[in-house]
Amino acid sequence: MNFELCVDALRDADFEAAASTFEELLDRETWVEYALEQIQMVRDVAAELGGPTIHTWPDGN
Repeated sequence: MNFELCVDALRDADFEAAASTFEELLDRETWVEYALEQIQMVRDVAAELGGPTIHTWPDGN
């Protein structure tokens, strides 16, 4: 529900393009794809900068 409120707030502020982009993320498959891309980006940046290994799940694996 919070995410939908954000989409509404973008529309209310006349940011229709951003609202439409975020609205697409309400679809489960689109959200999963987006989330996995973001996780991979963080891993790539951490590796590039010599940072710590990023674990997707906090189970130690």
